Amino acid sequence: MNVGGSGDLATQLREGAPVDVVVLADSAIVTRLVADGIVDTPVSIATNRLAIIVPADNPAAITRPADLTRRGVRLVLANPSVPVGGYARVALARLRLAGALTNIVSNEDSVAGVLAKVRLGEADAGVVYATDAAVATNGVRLVDIPAPFNVVARYPIASLKGGENTSGGQAWVDYILGPEGQAVLAKHGFGKPQ
Repeated sequence: MNVGGSGDLATQLREGAPVDVVVLADSAIVTRLVADGIVDTPVSIATNRLAIIVPADNPAAITRPADLTRRGVRLVLANPSVPVGGYARVALARLRLAGALTNIVSNEDSVAGVLAKVRLGEADAGVVYATDAAVATNGVRLVDIPAPFNVVARYPIASLKGGENTSGGQAWVDYILGPEGQAVLAKHGFGKPQ
């Protein structure tokens, strides 16, 4: 099993990584993998949304998304090329809070990087997936992004064309789409596929 950012995993697939199934947080990357003949037609298995995280002691007193635009607030996001970083920028635009982008002190390569900066107090706030925020309660607090402005991330799953174990890959897809697999995803905070 390989775990990593969507872009990194797509690069591994293009370089011949020996896998049978891929799940990514970026539908656009999966669409390119389909067009390039690397994966079969994807199916959505789950959804996720964004959350703002702040250090547990919340020194900048951030209680709502608009607080991210205050002068002196140190914001950390993932790079725009990382799905969560792109989604965060979309949510800020929907909230009409583009001014928050002037407060960015770091663009990280992953959700883990954003979490680390906030936990260590190197940032006053960050934007991550709600599922990551939920399991990272030690050292951080959550600030909700209202649903009308939030971004719904969809997670497509696809089998690799020419994988070594296509029947095993399809069995995994069937499991994750079935009641047991969906229950596991729901237990970890993922929403139903759309």
